[in-house]
Amino acid sequence: MSVLILHRNPLEPFPYRDWLADHDQPAVVLAARDKIESFGEQVPTDTLGLAHLEVLDHYDRDVAARATALAARHRPRHVVALHEADLELAADLRARWGLPGPGPPTSGRSATSC
Repeated sequence: MSVLILHRNPLEPFPYRDWLADHDQPAVVLAARDKIESFGEQVPTDTLGLAHLEVLDHYDRDVAARATALAARHRPRHVVALHEADLELAADLRARWGLPGPGPPTSGRSATSC
């Protein structure tokens, strides 16, 4: 079981390992390469102490499919999105996987097609 974090920001201001140190579920982070690099950060070459850190070259295109692929192995119990652009995807994933938290809008529109 894990916490899946959709991350569309630089990494340095978000010390997930420290924030979740007392949490009993490991953190799985999918991050946007362009956001990390645009803030002058080096793209990590390791997991930064997380259960899984994956930096996506094409975040918008690939994040939903990668989240779905990783879900089989890491079995997320929570999906977290800190950027407004990821909120609908996080809600769709929660609904699809039967997880607690805000669900998708009731308009019937979906942010994902995977």
